[in-house]
Amino acid sequence: MKKNLLLIAGLAVATTAMGQGAELSNVQLTNMSPDGKIAASAYMGELTIYNVDTQTSETIQSMTEEVYFGVGNAVSNVGIMAVSTSFSQEDASYYEDGMFYRLPIAETDKGFSAANGITPDGKRICGNAGRVYYSDTEVAVVPVIWNRNAKDDGYDMYVVLPYPEIDALGMIPQYVVADAISEDGKTIAGQVVFGNGQAIQPIIWKEKENGEWEYTLMMESVFHPDGFVVPEYPGRSPELPVITNFMTPENKAAYDEAVAKFWQDFQNYPDAFDYMTEEQQKEYEEAEANYNAEHEAWYQAYLAYSENIAPFLATLPNIELNCVRLSPDGKYYGTTGLEKWDADEQKYFGMMVLCTETPDEMPAIYQPEGIDQECYITYINNDGVAMGYTKGNAEGVNVPQAWVKSPLVNSVNPITLQDYVAAVNPELAAWMKKNMVHTIVDSDYVWDEETGSWEFKDIVTEGVLCTGIPTADADFCTISTYAYVSWETEDEFTTTISYVLPLSGSTTSITSVANDSQTIKVSMDANGVISVIGDAAALNVYDINGRLVYSNNAPAAKIETGLANGAYIIRAIDTDGNSAVAKAIK
Repeated sequence: MKKNLLLIAGLAVATTAMGQGAELSNVQLTNMSPDGKIAASAYMGELTIYNVDTQTSETIQSMTEEVYFGVGNAVSNVGIMAVSTSFSQEDASYYEDGMFYRLPIAETDKGFSAANGITPDGKRICGNAGRVYYSDTEVAVVPVIWNRNAKDDGYDMYVVLPYPEIDALGMIPQYVVADAISEDGKTIAGQVVFGNGQAIQPIIWKEKENGEWEYTLMMESVFHPDGFVVPEYPGRSPELPVITNFMTPENKAAYDEAVAKFWQDFQNYPDAFDYMTEEQQKEYEEAEANYNAEHEAWYQAYLAYSENIAPFLATLPNIELNCVRLSPDGKYYGTTGLEKWDADEQKYFGMMVLCTETPDEMPAIYQPEGIDQECYITYINNDGVAMGYTKGNAEGVNVPQAWVKSPLVNSVNPITLQDYVAAVNPELAAWMKKNMVHTIVDSDYVWDEETGSWEFKDIVTEGVLCTGIPTADADFCTISTYAYVSWETEDEFTTTISYVLPLSGSTTSITSVANDSQTIKVSMDANGVISVIGDAAALNVYDINGRLVYSNNAPAAKIETGLANGAYIIRAIDTDGNSAVAKAIK
């Protein structure tokens, strides 16, 4: 039987013109359905669902619960969403048809559970089941999936995915979590959190033809390098003897009562020995002495173990917890991190992308050029287009800045979202400049020459483009983004603003782009005929949404593409790897 939670629903309309961006106040559009028709926010206990086609939003509020999205792709095409509910403890749940429902959890589960990712058809959810709150004798949180039941009115009890019971340090992992799921439900991306919490290893699961699951640990050559022998982990520390275990039940009850009285008046904390016989006192003292000796031996072994693994830990990637993205086809695994930590050089986290087809290869790491901040990944698609954000812009203003790494853009590093939109949809870029540029008011301690002291003052910066924290649909046709408000608004109670940006809106012109290559040139005329000057080894044509629509590995000087009317990005590559990029309209 479904367990539902009481709701209140409201309907609002986003005041925007067709073909332009939309702005919504007091929502955080952190998730979008793969088909781009739904953008969703879970903020301050309210779930807001924005219909991209009708430009209307509906708000659903639980009277008794907090609502959180899962850390992965939490919104399906059919309106079912993977969420967690409850104020005091996260419980794996889902939203469907105006109601929240708890997902089945085993009665023996006592820890935190979560629903993280969902397939576009809503048939499968991946997430975690909490066995215990914390343990160093078993994995506290394990990866699971919930399958839609035969009646199509809920989900069956979860299936536990296979997982490693020992990490690369020889310890029992703290958590093994399933964070994101592919569109066919057969590939899942997650993380293995090491037993000491000092390292995280990416993991993927694939469903075999017989329905069984198998996992692959990624970057194994780094986490299990040849020639490195993992030192034996000394295990958990000995348990301190509990003095009340040496009392009779009657004396223990009297002692507990005396302790409770102390916490009422804070006078005369009871001496446990007063509630024990001499023989019981002696037994406890012997147990305590044994514990001290065992603990000292364990502690020395643990220090030796820690000293032995410290150099190895320094070689491991530094990966952000609960930051996992998976392309819809399951090919690309995205996270945030460093290839390894360098104590002698300041480095910043970047968008880390791995290929699940070659799981042992080292990741590509994308970091915006000229900005000394962490760049957190928020999106990746089948074409390898990745998005992320930094917490400030290049000028150091504390507003989140969205970044795009796309094969359509001839740049090694991510570029700003504004620059990308300007290249593929100038009309939308103009809307962004008009509606997303603000005067930012921040506060900080600054040196005051007149008083000769540090003063806490407002810092005002005009003309700041606030592109926020982005995500998008599977085809990169529509982007949603949000930012906390640090500027003046008409409504003083506005705390956060979200934007919906349709990249595939009406594009009437495309700005010209100079070719970076000196060896080849490429262009397209109004009839769709591509001209190539120079010795091109390959030529690809993309639409404005990033989809490859034409490819030729032996392009002639003149090419009839047969493309439909529209805006395109053309990229030609010569035999030395130099490329030329042009934008055109047919």
